[in-house]
Amino acid sequence: MLSRLEAALALILLLVVLAPASAEPERTPSQPLRMADVLATLVRVQEEHPSPPEPAFLVRAGMRGAVREMQEMGLAGDRLFALELTGDLNTDMAAVERILDSLLAGRSQAERAQVLWAGLFEALGSLEDPGTRLHPPGGYAATLEELGYSLGGVGFFVDEEKDDQGRLVIIELFEGFPAERQGIRRGDRLVAVAGHPTADLDVNELVDIIRGPVGTRIELVVQRGNNPVRRLGLTREWLNPNPKGSEARLVRPRVGYVKVKYLGHRLHHDVRRQIEDLQARGARGLILDLRNCPGVPAGAIGLTDLFLPTGKLVMTEVGRAEEIGWKTSDPAALELPTVVLINRYTTGAAALVAGALRDHGRAVLVGEDTDPDEMQAFEKVAEELSDGSTATVTVSYYRLPLGKRLWRGGLRADLEVPMPDPTARATAEPGDLQFEKALELLGNP
Repeated sequence: MLSRLEAALALILLLVVLAPASAEPERTPSQPLRMADVLATLVRVQEEHPSPPEPAFLVRAGMRGAVREMQEMGLAGDRLFALELTGDLNTDMAAVERILDSLLAGRSQAERAQVLWAGLFEALGSLEDPGTRLHPPGGYAATLEELGYSLGGVGFFVDEEKDDQGRLVIIELFEGFPAERQGIRRGDRLVAVAGHPTADLDVNELVDIIRGPVGTRIELVVQRGNNPVRRLGLTREWLNPNPKGSEARLVRPRVGYVKVKYLGHRLHHDVRRQIEDLQARGARGLILDLRNCPGVPAGAIGLTDLFLPTGKLVMTEVGRAEEIGWKTSDPAALELPTVVLINRYTTGAAALVAGALRDHGRAVLVGEDTDPDEMQAFEKVAEELSDGSTATVTVSYYRLPLGKRLWRGGLRADLEVPMPDPTARATAEPGDLQFEKALELLGNP
């Protein structure tokens, strides 16, 4: 079962489905997981993680995972717990290996690898850090540069939680891509994909079905409200990795609204032009909608820069060896009163913007608390192991100006406004209670 973070990453793959640009290079056939892989990964945690635990903590956690797996095999592994640890990772893991050799005598190499995998999975998971974990073979999507993939897809993503009928709720679309052109809207329910009812699919299976070469078609069955279902054939297209990320309009004669769909590196240039246009048309207050918003931390710096004077701290990147403070540098800060809308899918980059503006007293946050498990406000390294699994280790994380560490938790709204089906109803139209609260706060500036 995927963790919440892995599910979020997988769901974004529906938005930018990975399809090979050309045949993959030949890969070395995978081998069973080795103790050398386990040790190398734990050493990496100790040397590169910004807040590593004591070595004995990792070893004990690994023991728990290994013993549970052995119990599943009908073996008693309790002897591991009697091991007196020295605190030296190399020494202790060598002792663990000797005991495992004894306990697993007569078992296959595959079974031994299974025990090692369970131990490493538990050891990395014990940090309770979404960036540090073990992914099964094929379960981790590395960067485009690492794997030589190109972007293709249909341009939407969904809430990972199904509705009461087992349907998936579409919560965001990218402008100009196939899903939007076919008339799909936020709040529509995805009933089936390529003949498979979504009620019968988990996230992994859904992504595997939707993923496909550019130019190929996929059939979706979609329902809006209680209307009859619609069958739509969508052709997968190349998706710009930095698509049009925002839209803007006047929602009252003196109130502007900017919806950020994707927080890319250069988005702030578009947003500045949009806000200046709104001001020219009479806007004296602004609603900045960061709900359902993915993006990259570099984009957060540029967007925050629009609203704060030069020299204000946006965030601090905390690594093992150093801390880097990112500050604003744009001398022409926008000064109109601002309300920021957030929800559970205001993820790392967007949460950095919202948190920085709130910390500097520049904006009020309205909506619902962000989900800690959706936070990706960290940087990590990925290492493929001998069996094809991928171990990722957090090497730095981002901290807000007043000290909040987003990797350890979400962001709380100043004014919580619950509403039914909050992700799908984030429309900035009548019935969007969070949007209506923002209008109420701004009044008639």
